[in-house]
Amino acid sequence: MAKEKPSKVPLTLRLPRELYEELKEEAERLGLDVKSLIVVLLLAYVSSHSLQWLRQFPARLVDGFSLQQL
Repeated sequence: MAKEKPSKVPLTLRLPRELYEELKEEAERLGLDVKSLIVVLLLAYVSSHSLQWLRQFPARLVDGFSLQQL
């Protein structure tokens, strides 16, 4: 029998302290924890933006774009 993949993937984010504090304040205002707020923000972003540019991401780096410009 094939082993099932877990439905969640572990991920660690290392945020700048200032950003973390802002997220923490907003999460508290909304009655969420920071992790839940980040998930909500990511889902909202992905559902409202076309991510077509991601397919071109490696080519953009080769063409001299930095991560700051994306």
